[in-house]
Amino acid sequence: MCNMSISHPNPKVKNRQAEKVLKTTYKAEDKAVVVHNNLIREDFVKPLTTQMSAIRRFFADNTLALGKSKGVRGGVMTIIPARNYWRVVDFWNKSSADWDLITQDFVSRWENEIRPLSLASIGDLESSLTASQRKWYSFPSEEIARRIYYVFEKDLMAGPGAVSCMKGIDKEIQEGLEVELEAKHSKLAEEANTELKNRLKEQVQKLYDKMKEYDPSDKKKMHDSIIGNLKDVAELLPDMCIAEGSERDEIIELADEAKTICNWDVEMLRGEGGESCRKEVAKEASKLLDNIQGGQTADEITNMMKF
Repeated sequence: MCNMSISHPNPKVKNRQAEKVLKTTYKAEDKAVVVHNNLIREDFVKPLTTQMSAIRRFFADNTLALGKSKGVRGGVMTIIPARNYWRVVDFWNKSSADWDLITQDFVSRWENEIRPLSLASIGDLESSLTASQRKWYSFPSEEIARRIYYVFEKDLMAGPGAVSCMKGIDKEIQEGLEVELEAKHSKLAEEANTELKNRLKEQVQKLYDKMKEYDPSDKKKMHDSIIGNLKDVAELLPDMCIAEGSERDEIIELADEAKTICNWDVEMLRGEGGESCRKEVAKEASKLLDNIQGGQTADEITNMMKF
């Protein structure tokens, strides 16, 4: 099991004047319109925000939140699949070092640069600040440093085989623990496979929809990420699987199918000349969606997701 927590200061204040202008301009006096201004200038906060987003994205992609299924004791837990453990640890070591450098730079510039320039940037809004909002412009560097953190904790979770190593307990209790752990692991593995299939389905569905809806005469572009995002998920899937046997084989087969689709060059799918290629990719994506869903066609899935 693991827990990752990351944060940095990014306080905001409501801009009532801007809200009134928007309501008047767009004749939306009866609508709820909210406009916020950052108390700390956005360009100063951006390095922290960018790094934090990348870190959260990595942990979302490389860990599994399990325990939501009925009958799994212990509540929701975030786990690192064993085959993906060293990838996560390596990322933590590198990203925490990068985070520390960005934090040190921010804190060192706080009192003489970031704080006074941020105060100057809010202009007339200064008079409308509450006491707690005004405090930000008197915080010393030490207080700002305390509000920036990135923590990662991990604990080993015992599998069914660990029971055989327990000493000094009654055989009947030992057998009972083994049965309980096996049942829990089985439910978690089933839930994990469902989660992994959903991750794959999301990217395949986006690809399928793009192939069906793409109009070469439209200004909307077809980005490389339409294949790139699917490739990232497909390559990671086998290492994220905690199941064994036929359940693991199923995940690997689905990942291999997705990798085959990823061999298409996005450039071949663009423009008028890419119509035949788009039809072929849509056909392959539809087949993969059918395999993931176990019988539902791509069009049925698309219609279902609209509701």
